[in-house]
Amino acid sequence: MYISEKRLAGISDEEDNVISPGSRTICHAMATIATSQENANHHQLQVKVKLDSCGSVSIAHSDHLIRLRQAKDYGLQNIRLLGIGGKTNFLTKVGILPVLKPDGDTCFMLCYAFNSPLGDTDKVILLGLHTMMKANINILQHMKDSLEGNCTELTFWPQGKSFDEAVKELSTQDSIKRVFRMRTPVNPRDVYISTSEYDEVTELDLVNLAINHIETGSTIMEEAYMTEIQLRRIVDRTNQEEGKQLSDGDEIMTKDGKTISKFSKEAMGLGKDVYDEEGTAPIVLKKVYILYDKYVGPDSVFPVSNGAPRIMTKFKDQPYTYELQPEYASGEKKFPCVKAMDWTGKTATAQVIRGFIKGTPVVEKCGSPLCISRLVIAPKFAPGQVKDDPDHGFRVCVNALINKCLKPNASTIPLATDEIKKLEGYKYYLQADGFSAYWSIPVCEESKRLTAFHTPDGIHCWTRLMMGATPSSAV
Repeated sequence: MYISEKRLAGISDEEDNVISPGSRTICHAMATIATSQENANHHQLQVKVKLDSCGSVSIAHSDHLIRLRQAKDYGLQNIRLLGIGGKTNFLTKVGILPVLKPDGDTCFMLCYAFNSPLGDTDKVILLGLHTMMKANINILQHMKDSLEGNCTELTFWPQGKSFDEAVKELSTQDSIKRVFRMRTPVNPRDVYISTSEYDEVTELDLVNLAINHIETGSTIMEEAYMTEIQLRRIVDRTNQEEGKQLSDGDEIMTKDGKTISKFSKEAMGLGKDVYDEEGTAPIVLKKVYILYDKYVGPDSVFPVSNGAPRIMTKFKDQPYTYELQPEYASGEKKFPCVKAMDWTGKTATAQVIRGFIKGTPVVEKCGSPLCISRLVIAPKFAPGQVKDDPDHGFRVCVNALINKCLKPNASTIPLATDEIKKLEGYKYYLQADGFSAYWSIPVCEESKRLTAFHTPDGIHCWTRLMMGATPSSAV
Protein backbone atom coordinates (compact mmCIF):
# COMPACT_ATOMS: atom_id res chain seq x y z
CA MET A 1 0.00 0.00 0.00
CA TYR A 2 1.22 3.56 0.51
CA ILE A 3 1.30 6.51 2.88
CA SER A 4 -1.64 8.74 1.99
CA GLU A 5 -1.03 12.41 1.31
CA LYS A 6 -3.60 13.28 3.97
CA ARG A 7 -1.65 11.48 6.65
CA LEU A 8 1.66 13.02 5.57
CA ALA A 9 0.02 16.45 5.74
CA GLY A 10 -1.55 15.74 9.13
CA ILE A 11 -5.13 15.94 7.81
CA SER A 12 -7.90 13.61 8.92
CA ASP A 13 -10.88 12.56 6.88
CA GLU A 14 -13.33 14.59 9.00
CA GLU A 15 -15.12 17.23 7.00
CA ASP A 16 -14.74 19.92 9.66
CA ASN A 17 -10.93 19.63 9.71
CA VAL A 18 -10.25 22.12 6.91
CA ILE A 19 -7.20 24.30 6.28
CA SER A 20 -7.90 28.00 6.83
CA PRO A 21 -7.52 30.37 3.84
CA GLY A 22 -4.61 32.32 5.33
CA SER A 23 -2.92 33.98 8.30
CA ARG A 24 -2.37 37.50 9.58
CA THR A 25 1.23 37.65 8.44
CA ILE A 26 3.27 37.07 5.31
CA CYS A 27 6.70 35.44 5.11
CA HIS A 28 9.31 37.85 6.44
CA ALA A 29 12.68 38.06 8.20
CA MET A 30 15.07 40.54 9.80
CA ALA A 31 18.14 41.38 7.70
CA THR A 32 21.27 43.35 8.48
CA ILE A 33 22.28 45.59 5.60
CA ALA A 34 25.33 47.75 5.03
CA THR A 35 24.34 51.36 4.48
CA SER A 36 27.84 52.45 3.44
CA GLN A 37 29.85 51.02 0.60
CA GLU A 38 33.13 52.18 2.13
CA ASN A 39 32.83 50.72 5.64
CA ALA A 40 30.13 48.09 6.03
CA ASN A 41 31.22 47.15 9.56
CA HIS A 42 30.42 50.60 11.03
CA HIS A 43 27.32 51.44 9.01
CA GLN A 44 24.83 48.67 9.56
CA LEU A 45 21.07 48.72 9.82
CA GLN A 46 18.56 46.04 10.76
CA VAL A 47 15.46 46.07 8.57
CA LYS A 48 12.44 43.87 8.02
CA VAL A 49 12.48 42.05 4.69
CA LYS A 50 9.42 40.58 3.00
CA LEU A 51 10.06 37.24 1.30
CA ASP A 52 7.69 36.88 -1.64
CA SER A 53 7.95 33.64 -3.62
CA CYS A 54 5.34 35.06 -6.03
CA GLY A 55 7.41 38.18 -6.68
CA SER A 56 8.91 38.33 -10.16
CA VAL A 57 11.45 41.01 -9.15
CA SER A 58 13.01 42.37 -5.96
CA ILE A 59 12.34 45.93 -4.83
CA ALA A 60 13.76 48.14 -2.07
CA HIS A 61 13.64 51.75 -0.95
CA SER A 62 16.49 53.76 -2.45
CA ASP A 63 17.74 54.67 1.07
CA HIS A 64 18.74 51.00 1.51
CA LEU A 65 20.53 50.71 -1.84
CA ILE A 66 24.07 51.51 -2.92
CA ARG A 67 25.35 52.19 -6.46
CA LEU A 68 21.92 53.43 -7.54
CA ARG A 69 21.86 53.78 -11.33
CA GLN A 70 19.53 53.70 -14.29
CA ALA A 71 18.18 50.22 -14.98
CA LYS A 72 19.80 50.12 -18.41
CA ASP A 73 23.23 50.55 -16.78
CA TYR A 74 22.73 47.10 -15.21
CA GLY A 75 21.38 45.65 -18.45
CA LEU A 76 17.81 45.70 -17.13
CA GLN A 77 14.59 47.15 -18.51
CA ASN A 78 12.25 49.68 -16.95
CA ILE A 79 9.33 47.81 -15.43
CA ARG A 80 5.85 48.46 -14.03
CA LEU A 81 4.44 46.36 -11.18
CA LEU A 82 0.91 45.01 -11.52
CA GLY A 83 -1.08 43.71 -8.55
CA ILE A 84 -4.42 43.63 -6.77
CA GLY A 85 -4.07 47.33 -5.98
CA GLY A 86 -3.48 48.28 -9.62
CA LYS A 87 -0.24 49.19 -11.33
CA THR A 88 2.68 51.40 -10.36
CA ASN A 89 4.60 53.99 -12.31
CA PHE A 90 7.59 52.72 -14.25
CA LEU A 91 10.56 51.74 -12.05
CA THR A 92 13.62 53.10 -13.82
CA LYS A 93 16.39 52.87 -11.22
CA VAL A 94 18.21 49.84 -9.84
CA GLY A 95 20.66 49.57 -6.95
CA ILE A 96 22.48 46.96 -4.88
CA LEU A 97 21.16 45.77 -1.53
CA PRO A 98 24.18 44.59 0.53
CA VAL A 99 22.94 41.98 3.03
CA LEU A 100 25.37 40.80 5.70
CA LYS A 101 25.37 37.03 6.20
CA PRO A 102 25.93 35.32 9.59
CA ASP A 103 29.37 34.07 8.47
CA GLY A 104 30.55 37.65 7.84
CA ASP A 105 30.25 37.57 4.05
CA THR A 106 28.09 40.05 2.17
CA CYS A 107 25.42 38.99 -0.33
CA PHE A 108 24.83 41.65 -2.99
CA MET A 109 21.31 41.70 -4.45
CA LEU A 110 20.09 43.86 -7.33
CA CYS A 111 16.77 45.55 -6.52
CA TYR A 112 14.56 48.02 -8.33
CA ALA A 113 14.20 51.28 -6.37
CA PHE A 114 10.64 51.55 -5.02
CA ASN A 115 10.05 54.57 -2.76
CA SER A 116 6.29 54.38 -2.23
CA PRO A 117 4.87 53.05 1.08
CA LEU A 118 3.55 49.50 0.94
CA GLY A 119 0.84 48.92 3.53
CA ASP A 120 2.18 50.06 6.89
CA THR A 121 5.80 49.92 5.68
CA ASP A 122 7.30 53.23 4.59
CA LYS A 123 10.62 51.90 3.31
CA VAL A 124 9.90 48.47 1.91
CA ILE A 125 12.34 45.68 1.02
CA LEU A 126 10.76 42.80 -0.88
CA LEU A 127 12.85 39.91 -2.20
CA GLY A 128 11.35 37.99 -5.11
CA LEU A 129 11.62 34.32 -6.04
CA HIS A 130 14.72 34.63 -8.25
CA THR A 131 16.69 36.51 -5.58
CA MET A 132 15.78 34.08 -2.82
CA MET A 133 16.81 31.10 -4.94
CA LYS A 134 20.12 32.58 -6.11
CA ALA A 135 21.00 33.91 -2.64
CA ASN A 136 20.30 30.46 -1.11
CA ILE A 137 17.92 31.91 1.48
CA ASN A 138 16.35 29.27 3.72
CA ILE A 139 12.78 30.13 2.73
CA LEU A 140 11.37 26.98 4.38
CA GLN A 141 12.64 28.04 7.79
CA HIS A 142 11.19 31.54 7.44
CA MET A 143 7.83 30.19 6.26
CA LYS A 144 7.63 28.16 9.46
CA ASP A 145 8.79 31.03 11.67
CA SER A 146 6.39 33.51 10.09
CA LEU A 147 3.38 31.23 10.55
CA GLU A 148 4.33 30.95 14.23
CA GLY A 149 4.33 34.74 14.50
CA ASN A 150 8.12 35.16 14.62
CA CYS A 151 10.27 37.44 12.49
CA THR A 152 13.72 35.84 12.77
CA GLU A 153 17.17 36.72 11.48
CA LEU A 154 17.57 36.08 7.75
CA THR A 155 19.14 32.62 7.38
CA PHE A 156 20.75 30.80 4.49
CA TRP A 157 21.05 27.12 3.63
CA PRO A 158 23.86 25.52 5.69
CA GLN A 159 27.29 24.56 4.31
CA GLY A 160 26.86 26.80 1.28
CA LYS A 161 24.25 24.54 -0.30
CA SER A 162 22.05 25.78 -3.11
CA PHE A 163 18.27 25.60 -2.92
CA ASP A 164 18.22 22.55 -5.23
CA GLU A 165 20.84 20.72 -3.17
CA ALA A 166 19.07 21.47 0.10
CA VAL A 167 15.67 20.33 -1.18
CA LYS A 168 17.11 17.18 -2.74
CA GLU A 169 18.90 16.37 0.50
CA LEU A 170 15.71 16.84 2.47
CA SER A 171 13.77 14.63 0.07
CA THR A 172 16.24 11.76 0.40
CA GLN A 173 16.76 12.00 4.17
CA ASP A 174 13.38 12.89 5.60
CA SER A 175 10.88 11.26 3.27
CA ILE A 176 9.96 7.80 2.07
CA LYS A 177 9.12 7.03 -1.53
CA ARG A 178 7.10 3.93 -0.73
CA VAL A 179 6.49 1.90 2.40
CA PHE A 180 4.83 -1.46 2.12
CA ARG A 181 3.39 -3.73 4.76
CA MET A 182 1.51 -6.99 4.31
CA ARG A 183 -1.94 -7.35 5.91
CA THR A 184 -1.17 -10.87 7.07
CA PRO A 185 2.11 -12.07 8.66
CA VAL A 186 4.47 -13.51 6.05
CA ASN A 187 8.11 -14.39 5.71
CA PRO A 188 10.08 -11.25 4.65
CA ARG A 189 11.46 -13.02 1.59
CA ASP A 190 7.90 -13.43 0.25
CA VAL A 191 7.21 -9.69 0.18
CA TYR A 192 7.43 -8.01 -3.21
CA ILE A 193 5.74 -5.11 -4.92
CA SER A 194 2.16 -5.98 -5.83
CA THR A 195 -1.09 -4.05 -6.14
CA SER A 196 -3.79 -5.04 -3.70
CA GLU A 197 -2.43 -6.87 -0.67
CA TYR A 198 -1.07 -4.01 1.43
CA ASP A 199 -2.34 -1.73 4.19
CA GLU A 200 -1.20 1.80 4.95
CA VAL A 201 1.47 1.83 7.64
CA THR A 202 1.34 4.01 10.75
CA GLU A 203 3.75 6.69 11.87
CA LEU A 204 5.60 4.18 14.07
CA ASP A 205 6.62 2.25 10.95
CA LEU A 206 8.51 5.18 9.44
CA VAL A 207 11.92 4.00 10.65
CA ASN A 208 15.19 2.61 9.33
CA LEU A 209 15.40 4.56 6.07
CA ALA A 210 17.93 2.97 3.70
CA ILE A 211 18.66 2.29 0.06
CA ASN A 212 16.19 0.80 -2.37
CA HIS A 213 14.70 -2.33 -0.79
CA ILE A 214 15.76 -3.02 2.77
CA GLU A 215 13.75 -5.55 4.70
CA THR A 216 12.74 -4.79 8.29
CA GLY A 217 10.48 -7.59 9.45
CA SER A 218 7.59 -7.59 7.01
CA THR A 219 8.27 -4.07 5.76
CA ILE A 220 10.12 -3.01 2.60
CA MET A 221 11.20 0.61 2.26
CA GLU A 222 12.40 2.20 -0.95
CA GLU A 223 14.69 5.23 -1.06
CA ALA A 224 17.25 6.66 -3.45
CA TYR A 225 20.78 6.83 -2.00
CA MET A 226 22.47 9.54 -4.08
CA THR A 227 20.68 12.47 -5.66
CA GLU A 228 20.97 13.61 -9.27
CA ILE A 229 22.73 16.81 -8.11
CA GLN A 230 25.36 14.84 -6.17
CA LEU A 231 26.01 12.60 -9.16
CA ARG A 232 26.18 15.56 -11.55
CA ARG A 233 28.92 17.11 -9.40
CA ILE A 234 30.92 13.86 -9.47
CA VAL A 235 30.38 13.30 -13.20
CA ASP A 236 31.47 16.85 -14.05
CA ARG A 237 34.58 16.46 -11.90
CA THR A 238 35.65 13.08 -13.29
CA ASN A 239 35.04 14.24 -16.88
CA GLN A 240 37.75 16.87 -16.33
CA GLU A 241 40.24 14.37 -14.93
CA GLU A 242 42.61 12.38 -17.08
CA GLY A 243 41.98 8.70 -17.70
CA LYS A 244 38.78 6.75 -18.18
CA GLN A 245 37.02 6.16 -14.88
CA LEU A 246 34.22 3.90 -16.01
CA SER A 247 33.13 2.21 -12.80
CA ASP A 248 34.05 3.50 -9.36
CA GLY A 249 35.90 6.60 -10.48
CA ASP A 250 38.93 5.38 -8.53
CA GLU A 251 40.95 3.15 -10.87
CA ILE A 252 43.99 5.43 -11.23
CA MET A 253 46.52 6.91 -8.84
CA THR A 254 49.39 9.38 -8.89
CA LYS A 255 52.90 8.19 -8.03
CA ASP A 256 56.08 10.24 -8.42
CA GLY A 257 54.07 12.83 -10.37
CA LYS A 258 52.79 10.28 -12.93
CA THR A 259 49.22 9.02 -13.34
CA ILE A 260 49.18 5.21 -13.38
CA SER A 261 46.71 2.39 -12.92
CA LYS A 262 46.48 1.36 -9.29
CA PHE A 263 46.68 -2.26 -10.48
CA SER A 264 49.94 -1.84 -12.41
CA LYS A 265 53.40 -3.07 -11.50
CA GLU A 266 54.51 0.49 -10.82
CA ALA A 267 51.76 0.87 -8.19
CA MET A 268 53.38 -1.74 -5.93
CA GLY A 269 55.44 -0.32 -3.09
CA LEU A 270 57.19 -1.16 0.16
CA GLY A 271 56.52 0.01 3.68
CA LYS A 272 58.69 2.55 5.49
CA ASP A 273 60.21 -0.06 7.80
CA VAL A 274 61.72 -1.90 4.83
CA TYR A 275 63.44 1.24 3.56
CA ASP A 276 64.77 1.94 7.05
CA GLU A 277 67.01 -1.15 6.80
CA GLU A 278 69.96 -0.32 4.58
CA GLY A 279 70.18 -2.41 1.40
CA THR A 280 67.01 -4.39 2.14
CA ALA A 281 64.47 -2.53 0.00
CA PRO A 282 66.05 -3.25 -3.42
CA ILE A 283 66.34 -6.97 -2.62
CA VAL A 284 62.76 -7.32 -1.41
CA LEU A 285 61.35 -5.26 -4.29
CA LYS A 286 63.32 -7.35 -6.81
CA LYS A 287 61.80 -10.56 -5.38
CA VAL A 288 58.31 -9.07 -5.65
CA TYR A 289 58.93 -8.03 -9.26
CA ILE A 290 60.26 -11.50 -10.14
CA LEU A 291 57.06 -13.06 -8.78
CA TYR A 292 54.97 -10.52 -10.69
CA ASP A 293 56.81 -11.05 -13.99
CA LYS A 294 56.38 -14.81 -13.67
CA TYR A 295 52.59 -14.58 -13.52
CA VAL A 296 51.82 -11.54 -15.66
CA GLY A 297 49.93 -11.89 -18.93
CA PRO A 298 46.52 -11.58 -20.61
CA ASP A 299 45.35 -14.94 -19.20
CA SER A 300 47.38 -15.09 -16.01
CA VAL A 301 47.19 -13.99 -12.38
CA PHE A 302 48.21 -10.42 -13.22
CA PRO A 303 46.38 -9.32 -16.43
CA VAL A 304 47.79 -6.40 -18.40
CA SER A 305 44.43 -4.86 -19.36
CA ASN A 306 40.91 -4.55 -17.99
CA GLY A 307 38.61 -7.46 -18.70
CA ALA A 308 36.99 -10.49 -17.19
CA PRO A 309 39.48 -12.38 -14.98
CA ARG A 310 40.56 -15.92 -15.79
CA ILE A 311 37.97 -18.56 -14.88
CA MET A 312 38.87 -20.70 -11.89
CA THR A 313 39.83 -24.23 -12.94
CA LYS A 314 37.13 -25.78 -10.76
CA PHE A 315 34.37 -23.98 -12.70
CA LYS A 316 35.73 -24.12 -16.26
CA ASP A 317 33.44 -26.93 -17.39
CA GLN A 318 30.78 -26.63 -14.68
CA PRO A 319 29.47 -23.08 -14.06
CA TYR A 320 28.03 -22.33 -10.65
CA THR A 321 24.24 -22.58 -10.14
CA TYR A 322 22.31 -20.57 -7.56
CA GLU A 323 20.20 -22.92 -5.40
CA LEU A 324 16.62 -21.70 -4.99
CA GLN A 325 14.25 -22.10 -2.06
CA PRO A 326 11.80 -24.98 -2.80
CA GLU A 327 8.77 -22.72 -3.21
CA TYR A 328 10.57 -20.64 -5.86
CA ALA A 329 12.14 -23.62 -7.60
CA SER A 330 8.70 -25.23 -7.98
CA GLY A 331 7.08 -22.05 -9.25
CA GLU A 332 4.75 -21.80 -6.24
CA LYS A 333 6.12 -18.37 -5.41
CA LYS A 334 6.77 -15.55 -7.88
CA PHE A 335 10.21 -14.01 -8.18
CA PRO A 336 10.39 -10.39 -6.92
CA CYS A 337 10.85 -7.68 -9.53
CA VAL A 338 11.08 -3.89 -9.41
CA LYS A 339 9.76 -1.54 -12.04
CA ALA A 340 12.14 0.30 -14.32
CA MET A 341 13.23 3.77 -13.25
CA ASP A 342 11.90 6.84 -15.03
CA TRP A 343 15.14 8.19 -16.52
CA THR A 344 13.64 11.54 -17.55
CA GLY A 345 15.88 14.33 -16.28
CA LYS A 346 18.36 11.88 -14.71
CA THR A 347 21.20 12.44 -17.15
CA ALA A 348 23.98 12.07 -14.56
CA THR A 349 22.48 8.85 -13.15
CA ALA A 350 22.12 7.42 -16.65
CA GLN A 351 25.70 8.39 -17.49
CA VAL A 352 27.03 6.66 -14.38
CA ILE A 353 25.03 3.49 -15.09
CA ARG A 354 26.11 3.43 -18.75
CA GLY A 355 29.74 3.90 -17.68
CA PHE A 356 29.35 1.03 -15.23
CA ILE A 357 27.96 -1.27 -17.94
CA LYS A 358 30.73 -0.27 -20.37
CA GLY A 359 33.46 -0.77 -17.78
CA THR A 360 32.14 -4.07 -16.37
CA PRO A 361 33.15 -7.02 -18.59
CA VAL A 362 30.92 -9.57 -16.83
CA VAL A 363 27.47 -8.17 -17.66
CA GLU A 364 25.42 -8.67 -20.81
CA LYS A 365 21.95 -8.02 -22.23
CA CYS A 366 19.23 -10.24 -20.79
CA GLY A 367 16.28 -11.10 -23.00
CA SER A 368 14.29 -13.26 -20.59
CA PRO A 369 14.88 -12.23 -16.97
CA LEU A 370 13.32 -14.13 -14.05
CA CYS A 371 14.11 -11.74 -11.19
CA ILE A 372 14.81 -8.04 -11.82
CA SER A 373 16.68 -5.88 -9.31
CA ARG A 374 17.88 -2.29 -9.52
CA LEU A 375 21.36 -0.79 -9.46
CA VAL A 376 22.13 1.49 -6.52
CA ILE A 377 24.74 4.27 -6.63
CA ALA A 378 26.33 4.78 -3.22
CA PRO A 379 29.01 7.25 -2.05
CA LYS A 380 32.57 5.93 -1.92
CA PHE A 381 35.03 7.71 0.35
CA ALA A 382 38.80 7.44 0.23
CA PRO A 383 40.63 6.33 3.42
CA GLY A 384 40.62 9.25 5.86
CA GLN A 385 38.15 11.30 3.82
CA VAL A 386 35.46 12.99 5.93
CA LYS A 387 31.91 11.87 5.24
CA ASP A 388 30.58 15.36 4.45
CA ASP A 389 33.26 16.02 1.80
CA PRO A 390 31.32 16.52 -1.47
CA ASP A 391 34.33 15.52 -3.61
CA HIS A 392 33.96 11.79 -3.04
CA GLY A 393 33.64 8.96 -5.52
CA PHE A 394 30.84 6.50 -6.06
CA ARG A 395 30.24 2.78 -6.11
CA VAL A 396 27.60 1.02 -8.20
CA CYS A 397 25.93 -1.86 -6.33
CA VAL A 398 22.96 -4.18 -6.85
CA ASN A 399 20.04 -4.43 -4.43
CA ALA A 400 19.92 -8.19 -5.01
CA LEU A 401 16.25 -9.08 -4.59
CA ILE A 402 17.10 -12.66 -5.57
CA ASN A 403 18.67 -13.18 -2.13
CA LYS A 404 15.25 -13.76 -0.56
CA CYS A 405 14.73 -16.65 -3.00
CA LEU A 406 18.08 -18.43 -2.44
CA LYS A 407 18.94 -21.09 0.10
CA PRO A 408 21.29 -19.75 2.80
CA ASN A 409 24.90 -20.93 2.74
CA ALA A 410 27.10 -21.51 5.74
CA SER A 411 30.01 -19.08 5.88
CA THR A 412 33.40 -20.56 5.03
CA ILE A 413 35.39 -17.41 5.86
CA PRO A 414 37.88 -18.08 8.69
CA LEU A 415 37.93 -15.93 11.80
CA ALA A 416 40.27 -12.95 11.62
CA THR A 417 41.73 -13.77 15.03
CA ASP A 418 42.79 -17.23 13.84
CA GLU A 419 44.44 -15.81 10.73
CA ILE A 420 46.30 -13.12 12.69
CA LYS A 421 47.85 -15.80 14.95
CA LYS A 422 49.45 -17.37 11.88
CA LEU A 423 51.42 -14.17 11.23
CA GLU A 424 53.50 -14.44 14.39
CA GLY A 425 57.26 -14.71 13.95
CA TYR A 426 57.59 -13.23 10.46
CA LYS A 427 59.63 -10.12 9.69
CA TYR A 428 58.01 -8.90 6.47
CA TYR A 429 54.37 -9.04 5.42
CA LEU A 430 52.88 -8.74 1.93
CA GLN A 431 49.48 -7.14 1.46
CA ALA A 432 47.67 -8.24 -1.70
CA ASP A 433 44.12 -7.58 -2.84
CA GLY A 434 42.28 -10.28 -4.79
CA PHE A 435 40.82 -8.02 -7.47
CA SER A 436 37.43 -9.12 -8.87
CA ALA A 437 37.68 -12.59 -7.30
CA TYR A 438 33.92 -13.12 -7.66
CA TRP A 439 34.20 -12.52 -11.39
CA SER A 440 36.44 -15.57 -11.84
CA ILE A 441 33.45 -17.87 -11.25
CA PRO A 442 30.97 -18.21 -14.15
CA VAL A 443 27.28 -18.95 -13.57
CA CYS A 444 24.89 -21.07 -15.65
CA GLU A 445 22.35 -19.60 -18.06
CA GLU A 446 19.43 -20.03 -15.63
CA SER A 447 21.34 -18.28 -12.85
CA LYS A 448 22.13 -15.36 -15.14
CA ARG A 449 18.41 -14.71 -15.54
CA LEU A 450 18.08 -14.44 -11.74
CA THR A 451 20.59 -11.56 -11.52
CA ALA A 452 18.94 -9.19 -14.02
CA PHE A 453 18.77 -5.44 -13.36
CA HIS A 454 17.43 -2.31 -15.03
CA THR A 455 19.58 0.16 -16.99
CA PRO A 456 18.73 3.14 -19.24
CA ASP A 457 19.36 0.82 -22.21
CA GLY A 458 17.25 -2.15 -21.15
CA ILE A 459 17.74 -5.13 -18.87
CA HIS A 460 21.19 -6.62 -18.26
CA CYS A 461 22.41 -9.52 -16.12
CA TRP A 462 25.62 -10.90 -14.60
CA THR A 463 27.55 -13.62 -16.39
CA ARG A 464 29.81 -14.31 -13.40
CA LEU A 465 29.19 -14.69 -9.65
CA MET A 466 27.53 -11.52 -8.38
CA MET A 467 29.03 -9.69 -5.42
CA GLY A 468 26.22 -9.24 -2.94
CA ALA A 469 24.43 -12.51 -3.67
CA THR A 470 23.86 -14.61 -0.54
CA PRO A 471 26.11 -17.57 -1.44
CA SER A 472 28.93 -15.60 -3.10
CA SER A 473 31.27 -15.29 -0.13
CA ALA A 474 30.85 -18.99 0.70
CA VAL A 475 31.57 -20.09 -2.88
